[in-house]
Amino acid sequence: MIRPLSDDEVEVEASEGSSFEPNLITHTTLISGYCKSQRLDEALSLYEEMVKSGFLPDVVTYTSIINGLCKSGRLEEGKVLFREMERMGVAPNHVSYSTLVDSLFKVRNAVEAFVFQSKMVTRGITFDLVVYTILMDGLFKSGKTNGAEDMFQTLLKLGLFPNHVTYSALIDGRCKAGDMEGAESLLHEMEKRGKQEMAVELYKEMESRGLEANNYILDIRVNDLASKN
Repeated sequence: MIRPLSDDEVEVEASEGSSFEPNLITHTTLISGYCKSQRLDEALSLYEEMVKSGFLPDVVTYTSIINGLCKSGRLEEGKVLFREMERMGVAPNHVSYSTLVDSLFKVRNAVEAFVFQSKMVTRGITFDLVVYTILMDGLFKSGKTNGAEDMFQTLLKLGLFPNHVTYSALIDGRCKAGDMEGAESLLHEMEKRGKQEMAVELYKEMESRGLEANNYILDIRVNDLASKN
């Protein structure tokens, strides 16, 4: 049975002059793998190496590292790399922006998060469900409940279908705003539409947010809906 090479073995093969020639795709794949396994220093080292070798990183390369840095609490480094990406003439996409916006909201820096949102609008970057959900969640966390509700209505009008993350952010936001009736109405809506499968994912998402500890009744209702799957 053929055993696939590990990341380290691939690098060794490349460095020893085999027929395998590293290129942008192979560098980016390795960098992405390092980031996903939280080996960020190795990812950054490989990034510097590829630049010195004459390979111009693309938006996927940069976004992989920025995402890894942000998830590891190294937001400032992520912002530095974002600016470097722009200086290199690589245009950020909606994933690049949403990664920073989400991280900025999480550290309660709503002002800068909205600055990046404005840049997205100015540059004509299309918002998808992930972006709308991040913005809605951020607005709730910033105490801008009406703005968050408007954002939810906007994504519905655009024909986007909320997923369990969207519903969880909405329920969480309404609960923290004291709108328990509004939060429960979402669960009623899910029951009517027979979204038991989504309820299972919603329950997990609520657990990750600690929402079940904030409202025992909602926890029971979501758990009950999920059990009907």
